[in-house]
Amino acid sequence: MEKEKTKEQLKDRISQLEAKIADLEKTKLENAIWLEESPICTKILDVDFHLQYMSSTGIRELQIEDITVYYGKPYPLSFYPDSFKIPMLNDLREAKATGKTIVQEASIKNTKGETLWYHSTIVPIYDKNKQLDHIMVVSSNITSSKKAEGSLLLSEKRYHDLVYLAQEGIWVIDKMNRTTFVNPAMCHMLGYTSEEMLGKSIFDFMDKSKIKMATEKVNRRKRGIKEQHDFEFVCKNGDCIIVAIETSPIIDEAGNYDGAIAGIINITQRKQAEKTLQQSESVIRNKLKAITEPDGDIGLLELSDIINTDILYAIMNDFYKITGLLGAVLDIKGNVLVAVGWKDICTKFHRCNPETLKNCIKSDTCLTKGVPEGTFKAYHCNNHMWDIATPIMVGGKHLGNVFMGQYFLEGEVPDVALFRAQAKEYGFDEEEYLAALEQVPTFSKETIENGMQFYSKLASLISSLSFSSIKQSRLLSERKQAEKKRRAAEENLQNTFNISPSIISKANIKTGYFLEVNQAVTRILGYSVDEFIAIPFIDLIHPDDRQSTQGVVSEQQKGKEVIFFENRYLCKDGTYKWITWHTTKANKEGIVIAIASDINDQKIIQQEIIETKQFYEKIIEGVQDGICVTDDKDTIYYANSAMEKISEMPREKIKGNNLFHFFREKTTREYTNPYEQAKKIKEPLWYDIKVSTPNHRDIWQNGWLIPQYQEDTFLGMICTIRDITERKLAEGDVRMLSSAVQQSPSIVLISDTDGIIEYVNPKFMEVTGFSSEEIIGKESNILRSGEHDPSFYEDLWTTLKAGKIWKGQFINKKKNGELFWEEASISAILNESGEIINYIKIGQDITQQRKIDIDLKIALEKALESDRLKSAFLANMSHEIRTPMNGILGFAELLEQPG
Repeated sequence: MEKEKTKEQLKDRISQLEAKIADLEKTKLENAIWLEESPICTKILDVDFHLQYMSSTGIRELQIEDITVYYGKPYPLSFYPDSFKIPMLNDLREAKATGKTIVQEASIKNTKGETLWYHSTIVPIYDKNKQLDHIMVVSSNITSSKKAEGSLLLSEKRYHDLVYLAQEGIWVIDKMNRTTFVNPAMCHMLGYTSEEMLGKSIFDFMDKSKIKMATEKVNRRKRGIKEQHDFEFVCKNGDCIIVAIETSPIIDEAGNYDGAIAGIINITQRKQAEKTLQQSESVIRNKLKAITEPDGDIGLLELSDIINTDILYAIMNDFYKITGLLGAVLDIKGNVLVAVGWKDICTKFHRCNPETLKNCIKSDTCLTKGVPEGTFKAYHCNNHMWDIATPIMVGGKHLGNVFMGQYFLEGEVPDVALFRAQAKEYGFDEEEYLAALEQVPTFSKETIENGMQFYSKLASLISSLSFSSIKQSRLLSERKQAEKKRRAAEENLQNTFNISPSIISKANIKTGYFLEVNQAVTRILGYSVDEFIAIPFIDLIHPDDRQSTQGVVSEQQKGKEVIFFENRYLCKDGTYKWITWHTTKANKEGIVIAIASDINDQKIIQQEIIETKQFYEKIIEGVQDGICVTDDKDTIYYANSAMEKISEMPREKIKGNNLFHFFREKTTREYTNPYEQAKKIKEPLWYDIKVSTPNHRDIWQNGWLIPQYQEDTFLGMICTIRDITERKLAEGDVRMLSSAVQQSPSIVLISDTDGIIEYVNPKFMEVTGFSSEEIIGKESNILRSGEHDPSFYEDLWTTLKAGKIWKGQFINKKKNGELFWEEASISAILNESGEIINYIKIGQDITQQRKIDIDLKIALEKALESDRLKSAFLANMSHEIRTPMNGILGFAELLEQPG
């Protein structure tokens, strides 16, 4: 017996061991598959660093044809470069000595000589006795990332060089508007070093008046907006520069604003050049306007703009040769335009030195003011010689002067000491300066006066000729403008003729043909111009309109004026269009100008309006509500057929009567209030009143009172009237039923056909704890407890949708999560067509009753269990007594057997 038991135990143990071995083999196989399929190169080394295993990934990447050649050989492999072997051996030794996991990154070459980068982890593996068993080297190929890293570094260097060598300024700020980067070009632009700018707010580099604008721009960056605009910055030396900025927001990985970057170009010189160019263009335009336009301001002109200096020089030079009198023409700014016979004291000294030149200009501009036209003035200039001048006036404007000088008068002795002192004061060579003084001519007063008579007349001649030239230029300009306007008018007329949306035509009513027509005929009727004028116009008119059109033509032939008429014209596609004509009176030759407009759409709309009116009249006549319309005196001028039934009067008697004629006195007072209120508020008003008909029948009516206004003028009232007597009676019944439901001790719930709750009574709210606001609009399954199978509810809905009544019990859930039993009857509510429109549930809370039933059931089950246990006890005792007796009887039988 014991041997058999031991044998069975050994068999079980052997089976367990075999199963464990199978599991280990399976795990080993799975691990081997994992190593072979892994993208990681795994190598197993013994404790002396000889290769025992390499996974397929490493064999493929290193392009080893037969890995078994290297098994048992030292690692690193023979074809690895020393740059890899030496660090790897050092790391293997360290891992073996310390038991630490070592990580390294290095490049090797495969059997083809190609460089590969690996990230390797060296892991010492120990047995159960904590003795080093082998070393695992796990390597991941990072060649592609290393190449990408190299490309990235190269790209970064290129971008770095680009940023630092760029002529465009680059400025980066953080989200607090502080400078985080500026390139050399930006620093050079403002005159700062990068150290002086880094960390400072961008607002520190601008005028205070620009900060508000800059803040708005920064806020736009914060909203993710990038843009280009011009701005002003203040340089370190205080100068302002104008720059063109292209700026973009910097967004971090979370999508938040992290600052901004801007490319900046200094456009100060360009802006100044643009301003100068604009000013120059403005000056030129104004001068051209002064010359060519009648209202031009001649005072804007320079003398050089209107005189011919070459001709003047020739005249004045000939006069100088004959008389020896020096002359010049200067503008009012002191600029010399013509000069003849001037001596060295002027050309080499006074007008060459800045200080003495100021004296010359001051004399030429200040001492010549106020000289009347046609006269001359002699004066002692600030350089102590005589000048005489006469003004050049053009169009009443003083534009310059004719001068004669510089000279001394007969009998006048030059003050040599004064001129010697002047030479010292201004740094002139005294000897040369005094020699030039001796060359200054001396004239008598008579000679000077005769000379100035000539120059005065010359100035007048210049004035008159110049002004004549200006007037001639203005006349030519006016003629050009007039010609331009005439051409423009002709072009406008031609354009109007060609692009007019209406047909513009010239027709001969005697011959019956059009003579000319514009392109609108193609757009409206489809004919080309040539096709249209080749057809007699009577042939194009609709047959039903020909007689009336011929009547119009007859009136025109009699010399009468027919301004407006309509007819239908044949289109090229065979259809007809309504045309309205406006014509001139015919001349003797029968020629008329006629303008035709396409009114086909208008006619269609008019017809649609008529049809729409008829359509709505049919609707109004067919509705059950009474409709009547009053004028501003409350007199009814329209009533539909329903009004006859409601008012119990024929329509003919309704029209023409005052609206309040149909009501008895009490009703009239009640109706007047909403009527007058609608007139007052000028908006539609709903009313609901009880009235007495002319037959003294009391009925309920409601409807709309719709006042009609044109601005503030009352035009009348549209009244709609509906007999709601039956509804009022029904509402009384409904109120009674509603009261009964509200006060019912039963749970009442009404839902739509989709189970959405539309009504619950107070008893429902009392039992469930839900308020009506919380439950109305929710699905009825909000009460489900989860105690019933889905099939329970499927059977319920199948019964209801079939129109049958469902009766049964629910375990439902209250708002507070408490479960309760409900016995309910659910039935469908049908409309007049027999369609289900709602479901109503009437239920009772039977939770307490269920508890009583459950208690009774438990008591019954306990009694039955006690009875069962008693029977089992007696049966067991009978068995226990029989069992020993069977053994005794068996031994007795053995004793009776022989031997």
